[in-house]
Amino acid sequence: MTIAVSTQWGENFARFACFRIDAGKMREEEEVPVPPGGADALIRQLIGLEVDLLIAAKMSEELQFRLRESGINVISGVEGRAASVMAAYLRGELDY
Repeated sequence: MTIAVSTQWGENFARFACFRIDAGKMREEEEVPVPPGGADALIRQLIGLEVDLLIAAKMSEELQFRLRESGINVISGVEGRAASVMAAYLRGELDY
């Protein structure tokens, strides 16, 4: 499973951390810049990275819908450092 977590909070985040999860544990973390080109470019990039879930502070309803349509689950309304957010998610303690 691959999970992306926004590391620059706000409606228009510019980078995210991509975590590879295996057997419920973080195996790899990669900092990834968001390409220019808006929502279409972001969705293509997330699909290319085989992201299953995107966790971020704020996302428009339209972007959430488009991500879900593309097969990417979404959790919105989460703030914090990417590694801390990921650890809380894996423990089942993510507050959103």
